[in-house]
Amino acid sequence: MATVRTDTNDYRAALLFASTGRAVSAPDYISLGRNSPGVHPYADPRATVSASVDALRSARSVVHGEGRELEREVQISGFSQGGPAAMTVGRALQREGADPYFRLGALAPVGGPFDLSAFEAAAADDRIDKSAIYPAYFVTAWNRMYGGLYDSPGEAFKSPYDATVEGLFDGNHTQRQIQLGSAGPAAYRPLLRQGREPPLGRF
Repeated sequence: MATVRTDTNDYRAALLFASTGRAVSAPDYISLGRNSPGVHPYADPRATVSASVDALRSARSVVHGEGRELEREVQISGFSQGGPAAMTVGRALQREGADPYFRLGALAPVGGPFDLSAFEAAAADDRIDKSAIYPAYFVTAWNRMYGGLYDSPGEAFKSPYDATVEGLFDGNHTQRQIQLGSAGPAAYRPLLRQGREPPLGRF
């Protein structure tokens, strides 16, 4: 993920790849960049592809300005959320012709929730660390994008979290802020309502 901070592993990873002589594009997720409007569409494949392919096109334009050309074959890697993001972008370049020039050259996804359904189910069962944050992020983001998971936060989240949970995933709160204090519990079960028709089951 792109960052203007020089003290992060994301920044160091970009420098590491660049030090091998490669042209590096480090795309940001939509709405998580500096002064980016809106709310991040977490785990939405279309948004992931568009951000990454647009960044590749911008990189190619910059290189053209220097009188050079990028190779067509793109080597893609990502960690955590970037793992499945790398796979999604790779598939789009390989199968779907997401760009008329660029094609997938190599893929190295690392340490991410590659089976999203199984991952979210494990989080809902409190079988992973920090389990509450993932279903909450997923449910709020996908309800904004597609609707139909809940009409008001109180239908999905228990009090008092229903009053604050949507605002926590605005791109301005850190993971630590979301998890500690009044932000929310560490476990899933105290956070989301269980019922005959829970939001995840409805989706």
